[in-house]
Amino acid sequence: MRVVTKLAQMEFRVGDIRREGDFLIMESDESQSMKVKAYIDAVDVARMFKSGMKPGVIGFLFGVPGRARKAKRTQKELREK
Repeated sequence: MRVVTKLAQMEFRVGDIRREGDFLIMESDESQSMKVKAYIDAVDVARMFKSGMKPGVIGFLFGVPGRARKAKRTQKELREK
């Protein structure tokens, strides 16, 4: 995923998601040069779930398996060049 703020633009790959007490902890993949640790609380999850109920988001989720296969093939082809 791409994260864009006024301070920085960066690529972020999810490495691990786990529960710690009242939070979900999402950490960047170990291959990333900049380590990221996000604390997600119940309010964040509820907002994401509510936002995710939009028809466009649901349509995107149904298309994820095909998009993921295509992205993996593209990445593999780029590495082989």
